[in-house]
Amino acid sequence: MTERFKAIAWDVDGTLVDSEPLHYQALVDVCGRYGYRINGIDEETFLGVSITDVWEHIRDNLPEDLLREDWLVAIDRYYVEHSRTIGVQKGAAELIERSARAGIRQVCVSNSNREVVEANLAVMGVAQHMEFLVCLDEVTNGKPAPEPYALACRKLGIAPRDVLAVEDSRTGAASALAAGLPVAIVGSMASSGAATFGRFVSLVELGYALFGASAPKGLREPVSAGQ
Repeated sequence: MTERFKAIAWDVDGTLVDSEPLHYQALVDVCGRYGYRINGIDEETFLGVSITDVWEHIRDNLPEDLLREDWLVAIDRYYVEHSRTIGVQKGAAELIERSARAGIRQVCVSNSNREVVEANLAVMGVAQHMEFLVCLDEVTNGKPAPEPYALACRKLGIAPRDVLAVEDSRTGAASALAAGLPVAIVGSMASSGAATFGRFVSLVELGYALFGASAPKGLREPVSAGQ
């Protein structure tokens, strides 16, 4: 089935790495320094939401003289300093490596800043397979706006219909769909949201859908692709 796609655009947080707990802890820690306790806010409240949108959501609870830029720097610094604690999603590295061997171009399209994305890829050990990154600090409008995925396709020089977006959130899926990309949704959100390529319980299942019997060990579970 991989002949359908010339490239894969990977979301990172939640899709390739289980980073949401660390993002949430960074938010708790930094906001706590400024006297705002957010422990009562459910982690999923900000799933797939850009950190700048999180700022807008909680701004009224923070000191008036606190600059957004200083808050963002503190959030990213905390995350990067603790990035070795994140977990890699099962099958993520194997699927990226298999895609590279198949000659499929790969990029990351993230709602996180570059420093955070690079830290995640360093933990995974797959940065060498990514042609480039499209990060939040490089676009005017992050996901769910189509700009990040549209920019990725322009940089690739490939029509959106030939680039598979792999996402784990409604926010990310909405961005990719608005830019005209087919979308695979993986993980706990697979039962909801629009997915034009399919919904998959895990990257293992997606890997089997893409490569079938030629998938590497660990990506050969005989499961059917969610449609």
